[in-house]
Amino acid sequence: MCDAGMAVENMALVAWECGLGSCVVRSYKEDELKELLNIPDKYEIGLMLALGHPDETIVTEDLSDSYKLWVDSDGIRHVPKKKLEDILHRNQF
Repeated sequence: MCDAGMAVENMALVAWECGLGSCVVRSYKEDELKELLNIPDKYEIGLMLALGHPDETIVTEDLSDSYKLWVDSDGIRHVPKKKLEDILHRNQF
């Protein structure tokens, strides 16, 4: 799963550079997906990556007291995120 995660992360970054949005998907019925895509049973589906043109604009905001997302009157989705200095530790905690 670690290799799959790293591969999906790189694909998502390249997709973003090409103007595409992405969403990592892990919620699916593996048996049904294998049948739909004709994937032999000997293979395991670790993750899926949905790609497409984004239909909304997303901006990140500094996290204050809530992780709740919101959409403003212009249709822009605001996503609260922690500041880098709040999660990055160098040689100590």
